[in-house]
Amino acid sequence: MEFPSIEFDIKKVTTNNCYINKELISEINSNSDVSKYLPKVEQTYGRVSFPDGNEYPYSFASIALSMDGKMAYPERPEGPLVAISNRLNPDGALTDFYILNFLRAYSDIIIQGSNTLKAEEDLWNVVFDKDLVEERVKYLGKSTKHPGTVIVTLDGTDIPLEHQLFSQNKLPLSIFTTTRGARFLEEQGEGKFKHVLNLVDNDPAIGNKMKEILKDISGVIPVITADKGNGTDLKLFMKSLKLGGVNQAIVESPTITWLLMKEKIMNEYFLTHTSVFIGGQLSPGWNMPFSFDEHPHAEILQMNNHKSSFIYTRQAIKYDK
Repeated sequence: MEFPSIEFDIKKVTTNNCYINKELISEINSNSDVSKYLPKVEQTYGRVSFPDGNEYPYSFASIALSMDGKMAYPERPEGPLVAISNRLNPDGALTDFYILNFLRAYSDIIIQGSNTLKAEEDLWNVVFDKDLVEERVKYLGKSTKHPGTVIVTLDGTDIPLEHQLFSQNKLPLSIFTTTRGARFLEEQGEGKFKHVLNLVDNDPAIGNKMKEILKDISGVIPVITADKGNGTDLKLFMKSLKLGGVNQAIVESPTITWLLMKEKIMNEYFLTHTSVFIGGQLSPGWNMPFSFDEHPHAEILQMNNHKSSFIYTRQAIKYDK
């Protein structure tokens, strides 16, 4: 099967570096295999290497925000439209999508939420840049051309079961939810979903089980569960991903990003600031505020710009001890 692709012309997606935090990047690189990097990214953005993570995968998110901090238009909630709507600089919007793609190329897994599926009916979780597909295998040593995907949902009722991702049978895809979510998906999914694993902490076989699930393309979508109160146990899930061989994970859901920040296990945030204004309430974490006494901070690792209408920042997330 030929997956969709987009040409990312180096001339169009190359950005100007205007700040780099050499000390903090050196600290991150000291825990990374710096021989593993994508040459095209070095040429267009700057050299990037990521650690493997310790107890959890090293995780990063990518999102575009308007100048007033909004992540979507109320009437058009598709994530890419915030950058695309900047009519001053179409190449700057292409560069935002390129950054998402190179982060996918670095990743072993894509973590998404149900809202992404509802907003983007034609979503494909692939590396769209053919250059990066080749470099991912050649220079990073990844065993697959594209990362797998895990969809996270509280109870399954918010997942559009007709989404084309559930019918492609070419890329590994699984669901993480609660046990009630697994029941719903098995009952309503017309045979597409099967509850295969309930996570238990300190299960010595969990690594091998997760490895098998995360590469499954049998046509029946495996469902993984871990309950914590009325919700999911995200920390146990992330720990299980690491045991299953996931070293780097891109989180493409603002909600899940926020939840991982609340658990203090989110590592980096790549933010594109595009010079449009949106208004409204759709901003990351709008219904999950941190407190004055306890909240994450960010240190800017790198800042690049594309002409006068796009700023791209790489940020390390720091937590109160």
